[in-house]
Amino acid sequence: MKGCRVALSVALTLVMAMGAIPVAGFGLEHAPEDVIEADDVRDVREESQAEDIVAVSESDELRDDSGEAQATGGGDADDGAAGQEELVEVESDVIEVQDDAPVVPDEAFSVSEDGVSDGEAESVKSLSPQSEAGAKEVSTAAKKGATAKRQISKASVSKIATQPYTGKPVKPTPVVKWGKTKLKRGTHYTLSYANNTAAGTATITIRGKGSYTGTKKVSFRIVSPSVAYYVHGQSYGWEQAWSRRDGATAGTIGMSKRVEALKIKLARRPVAGSILYRSHIQGVGWETSWHKDGARSGTVGASKRVEAIKVKLSGTMLKKYNVYYRVHAQHFGWMGWAKNGEAAGTEGYSYRVEAIQIRLVPKGRTGPTAPPNIPAFRRTYPSGKTGWQNPADYPQVSANTVRLPVYCVGEHTYVTPSRIAVNATREQCVEAFITRAYEYLGTPYREPWARQPGIGIDCSGLVLQCVYATGMDLEHARGTEKVGGYNPYNHFWVPEQTSNSMRWYENGTFMPIALADIRRGDLVFYEGHVAIYLGNNKIIHSVSGAGCIVDELWHARPIGAQRPYV
Repeated sequence: MKGCRVALSVALTLVMAMGAIPVAGFGLEHAPEDVIEADDVRDVREESQAEDIVAVSESDELRDDSGEAQATGGGDADDGAAGQEELVEVESDVIEVQDDAPVVPDEAFSVSEDGVSDGEAESVKSLSPQSEAGAKEVSTAAKKGATAKRQISKASVSKIATQPYTGKPVKPTPVVKWGKTKLKRGTHYTLSYANNTAAGTATITIRGKGSYTGTKKVSFRIVSPSVAYYVHGQSYGWEQAWSRRDGATAGTIGMSKRVEALKIKLARRPVAGSILYRSHIQGVGWETSWHKDGARSGTVGASKRVEAIKVKLSGTMLKKYNVYYRVHAQHFGWMGWAKNGEAAGTEGYSYRVEAIQIRLVPKGRTGPTAPPNIPAFRRTYPSGKTGWQNPADYPQVSANTVRLPVYCVGEHTYVTPSRIAVNATREQCVEAFITRAYEYLGTPYREPWARQPGIGIDCSGLVLQCVYATGMDLEHARGTEKVGGYNPYNHFWVPEQTSNSMRWYENGTFMPIALADIRRGDLVFYEGHVAIYLGNNKIIHSVSGAGCIVDELWHARPIGAQRPYV
């Protein structure tokens, strides 16, 4: 219809210029020889315009319903007319007009009083300044309609669920739709994220692409889990309910008060799951069932101490997080961190738990750490050992870890925990002894130290920590009567114990044997030095200038040998 309006306007302009046109083209009841004068032309034009206005109105309604603008073909009236190849053809007394010509308001055109110049009869478009502006405006609007992009801000975005804190960037992908049509990421839009690592409110910016433009922002929550707990303690009863969270201390320190019961729950859980726990109770042992989500573990009113605890997660919480916990135990103080159902505390010592701490840590993230080689759990047995044992005249092995005297305080008090079973054989004790020695390889030589691997050790300090791995206590061994027990503290502080190798050799602390009879796990003595025999003429020892190394038996001349495991 747009084409009809423009073509008719042009045709009428021609009428005014030429003064007459065959009436057959309009279907008028005049004789063929009659011609249409100017007044008649005006009447015909008005009638045609009235019909055209109705048609254009219907076209506009259709255009509004579809939501799509019709493109013109250029930026102004002349360019648009040329680009659309608008034609006015007079053949067999009939005017034919193309239907796809752009719509231009009637008032945008006016008839020139100058008429039509020679050679321009087929393409007369004599427009006033008013008609040029109107045509240009219509053409520009049509062009914009053809290239207009949809605003992504008007698209619908699916709700983003709360996301669990993981310590890493969280990047959920929302569903973006235009009406009922699902848009494609990378084709219709892109996503960028902000503040999406730490717990709190994160933002996603949706930026239009292709046929979409603009931006739209949506937010979502990142939530970290939280664990809450409190204990029932000797003489002070229950602490304030759920007053301790995420690593805070529940219980007492320095007051010698036992923990008798405890409750634990997940105060905030970003994913499904529970927290479960149980206690090792004085005179009862480990509870047979796990308690969870705020139920009581332990006893109230029975005056029984909690000696150890175990805590673990379930469900999706177990997949996403680790639970760490530790206890402050009688005599030991803060012990190492246990996690995910491991035991924390003591068993067999009859030591009370005095305080606890619990934390949740995302999988893949580093958990809390304690000082090196501080165990989370220690177990002892009434007898310490069954089955094979050294003769009574020599130091005994035990599944129990050696405990130093109370005067031993400070950094030179480290003891390697016993790693043998209650019923360990001699061969198993020898292997535990040698395995511990290998763990010191590369540790620098420092005299007179008996510290942890990697920190510092001398030759007799190495032997001392290795016999500790089998629970062998040298506190009352031969040769200690005048210089005190053999332990890391005295080795460092007592001058007479600086060279324990020679004191052991001279006092027969371990069972003396002939050099010809040495076997794996025996001690080989040199002048002012001691080493551990590995077999096949190899030894492991700590040497000044080299540290802990594997060496040849005959690197120097041995003066004797002793057997720690008879």
